[in-house]
Amino acid sequence: MDWGVIGVAVLGGGIVGQVFTVFCTNYLTDKREYKKWRLIERHKASSELLDILASNPQNESELSKWTHNIRNGSLKVHILYRNGVAPEKLNHALEVAFKLAQREKDGVSSENWSQEFRVSVSELRKQLSNHINHD
Repeated sequence: MDWGVIGVAVLGGGIVGQVFTVFCTNYLTDKREYKKWRLIERHKASSELLDILASNPQNESELSKWTHNIRNGSLKVHILYRNGVAPEKLNHALEVAFKLAQREKDGVSSENWSQEFRVSVSELRKQLSNHINHD
């Protein structure tokens, strides 16, 4: 074995390794940081939405704002998923909670609306938790 061949092989591999590191490490770091940021934002959006749902509007004006706030919180959750749409089960849970709030606002809610709403918020909380790491 010639020492020249070994030296060229080591230097060649070192240069290729450095080029690979320069270009690929930056890409992988950006991707990892984006995933970490998105997870943090999903936690924030989920908490905000659940806070909105837990609030208790006292009059017609607050009730109107409440449904708008629910829809805005729902959109924040949606935008943090691929193509701006939450997974199907989470999407359904968001819609059920919004529709129940809308029925209350429109004055067409049932006698057991409070129970239905509690169940829908509970299901939404479960779905938010189940899909927090979903890509």
